[in-house]
Amino acid sequence: EGTGYWNSYTGRFMRWSDVMRIDLGVNAFEKAYYAHAGDYILYQEIPGGRGPGFADCANGTRAEMFAEQMRVLAANAGNPHWQWYAETAARGKLPLVVSYVAFARASQTPPTARPPVDVPQSKLFRGVGLAAMNKTLLAASNNVQVLFKCAPRFGSTSHGYDANNSFNLNTKSCNCVTAGGVSQQRHDFRNTGAIAAFRTSPELDVVTGVLGDRYEDGNVTNFTRTVYFRKAFPEAVLVVDRLAAKAPTTFEWHLHTPTGPFAIAGQHAVSARGACASAEVDFLWPEGLALAQTDAFDPPIGHGYKLVEHHLTATTPQPATTALFVTLLAPYRTGTETPPKATCTRGPQGLRVSWPVQGASPWVVDVPDPAER
Repeated sequence: EGTGYWNSYTGRFMRWSDVMRIDLGVNAFEKAYYAHAGDYILYQEIPGGRGPGFADCANGTRAEMFAEQMRVLAANAGNPHWQWYAETAARGKLPLVVSYVAFARASQTPPTARPPVDVPQSKLFRGVGLAAMNKTLLAASNNVQVLFKCAPRFGSTSHGYDANNSFNLNTKSCNCVTAGGVSQQRHDFRNTGAIAAFRTSPELDVVTGVLGDRYEDGNVTNFTRTVYFRKAFPEAVLVVDRLAAKAPTTFEWHLHTPTGPFAIAGQHAVSARGACASAEVDFLWPEGLALAQTDAFDPPIGHGYKLVEHHLTATTPQPATTALFVTLLAPYRTGTETPPKATCTRGPQGLRVSWPVQGASPWVVDVPDPAER
């Protein structure tokens, strides 16, 4: 349901948690969910940053909105990382909550805050199909964050309406693939997928989402997306998409930005510029993509609501029953040197992507042909 709704309903339950502990002797924080609940915020709402954008009400959140909730969770669970988050997100000034509930909780001794440098900086929330991948949890100003969704249970219904295999990279729109202009099942609990693989390290995160027959016209039979997040400098995000369909169709790869329009010099030279962060986008494969962008919404936004975003679409040149997209996104701090260009070459077993790294060996990712996988 997203971080906004998580915050609201977690706060409501905390009162019942107090009653359970005091009157019934049942400690919710000894149960698996609440023993880890604060990690949902710790890994998504990085201090100093804006909301990640998955689900209702999430794209307008700020870390300070979760400070008091994380303080309560930290005191109940004795978690020093959550206490650090509460103090850091509030910029050292936790709000004074004047209520009888706050008075009753005053006897709880908070743990000593400890920054989350001794834990992995990325985490998979397998039950809801969310991978939160970060360069650092300490400050948004030094972080690159990639969020990836492939929900195994609740699909695209309720407040978690985002498409499966979609990702967020400093954007607040859904970045995914349509087939012949047809999307996945919208706002439908049956639109489920699964995160088939996830691994994390200080240098590299990799996540794979798999989606079956979940497009509205039933034509697409499989959509597998793998995201490689290189966290070492220069940072890069490589997205590999494989799609299969019953009947020939074009495939459209979508990318969105809430800042100014994309600068498009060709499929290998697309740029998005922001005040603090920018990104270079290279559609490495296939060749011959038709690129177009618009700031219009389909259907149009009603009720007088104003929202300016720019939407980029890369369309395959010919209808086919299969598609392979290999796309490199290179985020960097605005005003610094533009990231290097990657190369993509075809060999006997598939594609090889090579990303030059100054003073070190290049970062190489092999993308095998389907028969070689």
